[in-house]
Amino acid sequence: MNKQLIAILLVAFVTTACTYNKQTRAGERVELVKPVYTTTCKYLGTVEARVTTIIGGITVMGEKKTEKELLNIAKNNAAEMHGDTLVKKSGVRNGRQTFKVYRCKR
Repeated sequence: MNKQLIAILLVAFVTTACTYNKQTRAGERVELVKPVYTTTCKYLGTVEARVTTIIGGITVMGEKKTEKELLNIAKNNAAEMHGDTLVKKSGVRNGRQTFKVYRCKR
């Protein structure tokens, strides 16, 4: 094996067990809900969360891990917008997902 391939495999192995995007304290208070629970909430906008799932042609993050990372990013971003509630606007595609942000709690 060449050195580049070994380096890529090592990075892939090490990073699959790590959480890249830590949840902030404010992000921990943001909830993911179904749209029906936002009818009385104030809509604040959307956030698009992105992660790298493939490096050098090698998948470094599985589906479940990708979803977790995207949700962490979305929750942190929603908190920065003073939101407390998220709704999935799209599914996961190519390491990206869009969420609607709401403020529901007063």
